Amino acid sequence: MDVWQTDYKDDPYQLKGITRQDFDAFESKHNLELPPSYRKIVQKQNGGMLQYNSVIGEGDILFPIDHLYGIGQPGLEDSPYLIKEWNLPQDILIFSGDGNAWFALDYSAGAPSVIYIEADTEEVIKVAPSFEAFLANLTYQDPGTEMDGGNWTKEEAEAIFSGQDEYLIEEVILDFAYTDDSQWYLGELLNLTEHSSPLVREAIDGVIGNEIEHYLHESQEETVKLLKKIINNLSRDSNGDIRRHMKELKERYTL
Repeated sequence: MDVWQTDYKDDPYQLKGITRQDFDAFESKHNLELPPSYRKIVQKQNGGMLQYNSVIGEGDILFPIDHLYGIGQPGLEDSPYLIKEWNLPQDILIFSGDGNAWFALDYSAGAPSVIYIEADTEEVIKVAPSFEAFLANLTYQDPGTEMDGGNWTKEEAEAIFSGQDEYLIEEVILDFAYTDDSQWYLGELLNLTEHSSPLVREAIDGVIGNEIEHYLHESQEETVKLLKKIINNLSRDSNGDIRRHMKELKERYTL
């Protein structure tokens, strides 16, 4: 299965190629066996951006995902650190994610299934019974259709953002996460970084973590400026998890 986005310039997740001996050394070091389907795709390219942006999980839940880790650092070798830093479940191997949500192989019951972990809520969701099934359910959702803030107009969103209903604000933030108008959206998020509700700021943290590659890839000066301002604001947030996540993003992307 060809999963990689091969025309992506300066892919931050793509590592140097590896050999069979590298696979064996990694498995021996961490006392686990990588899924054959993972070994197969990483032999072709050692991590990187995907040509997909979502995966269909159990119950037809749609999860955003745009990259997979390779073997090395940054990559699978970061898993033990992330588990300790974020107090995540043991017996897992993180293979995708940024800061507040991750995809992982769950080895707790033997042959690994794929799970999705929300750090803020500590929720663990089963995505697929195996990595092979996970790959089969990768999909591309057109940002120009149903994932483009379809429930509200921009004018309605702005009115909601200026209100006090934190749950509705969170819902609209997530609904517009794939809008084509990144500058408008990031401008609204920048204003909301000062919102009194932790729920609102956590929603912004999640969107930035999941979509930072998209915003940086746009390479529009104003978009990148807004992104940096949001990250700088959240770097001073009262929530320690948000501050740590922003620090990780700054270091990873040299912002």
